[in-house]
Amino acid sequence: MKLLRTLGSVAICALALPAQAALIDNGSGLIYDTALNITWAQPDNVKSTWDAANSWATGLTVGGVTGRMPTNGEHSSLFTALGGIRSDTRGLLSYGDPALLALFPNLQTGTFIAPDYYWASLYPPNEFGAYVITYYDGIINVDNNFVASSFRWRVFDDNVSAVPIPATTWLVGSALVGLIGLGKRKKARV
Repeated sequence: MKLLRTLGSVAICALALPAQAALIDNGSGLIYDTALNITWAQPDNVKSTWDAANSWATGLTVGGVTGRMPTNGEHSSLFTALGGIRSDTRGLLSYGDPALLALFPNLQTGTFIAPDYYWASLYPPNEFGAYVITYYDGIINVDNNFVASSFRWRVFDDNVSAVPIPATTWLVGSALVGLIGLGKRKKARV
């Protein structure tokens, strides 16, 4: 009975803990974020206006899912998942997990003096500007000159892979293996 109560307490504690993000490499530069249920494409090292970045992000469909720009919250969550610490002059790379950072080899961080920014948000710029985030220190700013250039990034809702293998491929493959096996069996009898 004591063991049962202990196991029950452990189970309740485990359920009370916050979900930890896991970043899973789906190949072809696509990284699935389990906490947000989105797939990050590799950051693009091209700077553009917000409108051009939004057109670029929505201009690709993978696995039936159309891309979009990440929101402020998604950027912040990824910054934290990579081991970033906000407002520290040493920045993300000083504290980041090297194995996780390796999943995003194109990530631009900039420097304390000149951080690199990525466009954020699903919402178009308004009279106050558009949101940008820097992965140098995780700060989200409003760029009130939204015609200026920032880096663009694309995400996909749900877990997507670049090249899904259709079920028909598996079916044809197994049929070929069966035919090869029958051919060898006939040769053995002759």
